[in-house]
Amino acid sequence: MANRVLFIGQVWPEPASSAAGYRILQLMRAFAIHSYEVHFATAAEPTQRSADLHQEGVVTHRIALNSSTFQDFVKVLDLRVVVYDRYYTEEQFSWRVREVSTSIIHILDTEDLHFLRTDRDETSDPEKVAEVRNRELASIYRSDLSLIISSFEQRYLTEFLQISGDLLAYLPFWQENYQAESNQFDNTADFYFIGNLSHKPNTAAVHKLARIWPDIKLRLPQAELFVYGNYVPQALLKYHSPEQGFHLAGAFDKPLDMLRAHRILLAPLSFGAGLKGKIYEAMLYGIPFVSTSIGVEGFELTEPNEVTADDDTDFVLKAVALYSDADLWTPTSLNLQSDFEMQFGTSRYIDNFFKQLSQVITNVELHRRRNPVGDILRQQAFTAAKYLSKYIEQKNKQI
Repeated sequence: MANRVLFIGQVWPEPASSAAGYRILQLMRAFAIHSYEVHFATAAEPTQRSADLHQEGVVTHRIALNSSTFQDFVKVLDLRVVVYDRYYTEEQFSWRVREVSTSIIHILDTEDLHFLRTDRDETSDPEKVAEVRNRELASIYRSDLSLIISSFEQRYLTEFLQISGDLLAYLPFWQENYQAESNQFDNTADFYFIGNLSHKPNTAAVHKLARIWPDIKLRLPQAELFVYGNYVPQALLKYHSPEQGFHLAGAFDKPLDMLRAHRILLAPLSFGAGLKGKIYEAMLYGIPFVSTSIGVEGFELTEPNEVTADDDTDFVLKAVALYSDADLWTPTSLNLQSDFEMQFGTSRYIDNFFKQLSQVITNVELHRRRNPVGDILRQQAFTAAKYLSKYIEQKNKQI
């Protein structure tokens, strides 16, 4: 069997729009470096912001939902590994892959723990939280390996939920051959926020920025705030007010290192999960930020109190202090880059993952016998998604 991996995505990767898009592209490149022939399949249409996967050497495919043509497609590919980009992608397609071959390795890229994000959203219905939790945990148990991007989430799964570490691979973002470039306080100005603005935690963060910005502006009359991002919800458009220094600036289409022209990232995230791409980028470029305990979760910061505030008043005061004081801003910038190098400026996590994957491939039967819960959840009585899909497929044939 050839070393061939298939990534199945809910959408086409948009690395410039979201951390999830950056993540899946980084994984594809890693598999290619490790001598895998990389394929990507989705039922979605590409957008103008979709990554050019052909340029990356990735073979792309359009697939249909709820169709047995997918099994025919998998048979032709003769796969070694399948990677699902979300738990509900695994629900839709993993049983079809198993119908073709039981030797294919199933990997779930959790991106972040959706049930944690849902639970932390105060608007979530408790029944919805329980449903997402049960479905996502079932997906983790069914998969041979699940990629966990946050050290907090790795500990939560292994220590609190008692999931075997054999089923999990801690794999954060990484930056090989990282070399920090120092920033100069006097070469920077203004605040910024960046992210997919339709993503609920980001939408809520912009609402909060609009609420606290007048207090910051009162103390720093010359400062401006630039909110960058695609897919702007209608509810946010009312905040665009250049005369008040609050700019909905659209997508940041320049090279990301040009973010360092801004002095401070403001990221008042009240809920969410995983590693926040905006925090990762700020640390990469040595841009001081003010965020929340949720925002910095999973980042191993040596001085978290300098950049963390969960109270609005504290948030404003820290933002103003960092913006105004070069003697505070400069060491914060240097500390963040040092923390980045220690946690992400290494290939050890991706190297460990491929060693773990090799062990699973070599001993897949033993690996699965050690996971009886997964075996139970793969049985017919627990595969509601399978039979719903078969029902839809039959209905479609009658139309």
